Amino acid sequence: MIVIERKVTHLYLGLNSVVLPAHLRPSVSRSAFYTGALNNFTGDDFINDGLPQWARGRFEQIAAHEQAHVQLLSSALGANATQACNYSFPYTSPSSFAALSQLLEGVGVSAYAGAAQYIRKTRNPCRGIMRMKAR
Repeated sequence: MIVIERKVTHLYLGLNSVVLPAHLRPSVSRSAFYTGALNNFTGDDFINDGLPQWARGRFEQIAAHEQAHVQLLSSALGANATQACNYSFPYTSPSSFAALSQLLEGVGVSAYAGAAQYIRKTRNPCRGIMRMKAR
């Protein structure tokens, strides 16, 4: 498997050495954002703050997607992958977390839209992420 990872990594040299890190960094921070909030707020916290009963479950799905993006991009970059650091996000309740989530996802969609012309031209793991973000 190590040999396969090395071969895959070599396919991503060149343009992908710029595109992949540019997409990994915000994915790492978004993953930390969702994980932190879900560790801080229970399902009851979401409901008591006026969010729908299904809201926490949806954020759990988004958190899983972000973690999958981090794993995919990190495996492609290998030792050059961005590592998480300590983040401090300005949410104080599930509703402020949800509002900030909307902002962060909007930025993420815009980043993929801006890079789409480059992502489509290469064998790039961002292609699948880009399709998912477009939904």
